[in-house]
Amino acid sequence: MARDQLPPAKERRRLLAQKAGTLAQAGAGFLREGRWGEALECLAAAGDRAGLDELAGQALEAGDLFTWRRVLEALGREPDPQGLAQLKAKAQELGKQGFALAAQDLLEPGDEPKP
Repeated sequence: MARDQLPPAKERRRLLAQKAGTLAQAGAGFLREGRWGEALECLAAAGDRAGLDELAGQALEAGDLFTWRRVLEALGREPDPQGLAQLKAKAQELGKQGFALAAQDLLEPGDEPKP
């Protein structure tokens, strides 16, 4: 789905009431464009676990704790210590200190995985 073919908000709301295949396709398009909020909305409504897993991976690589946790919630999973440690390290590497500190707060003492 080309960028100019991605649906605006009104059309996206209409899509959310439609079939999973259409939603998954729109979600994949939003994901390719880096529009994670819209991608999450469509992929979750479609029940597209593979698309949600891909989005979780992208959020993890970007050190984006907020998006990563929202995707995990949509997948019905809790943040795990290994994922939190990875996200914390990536956030620090990218200068996203707020996300790094928030990830650290979620890690209990001794939860960080051993290398």
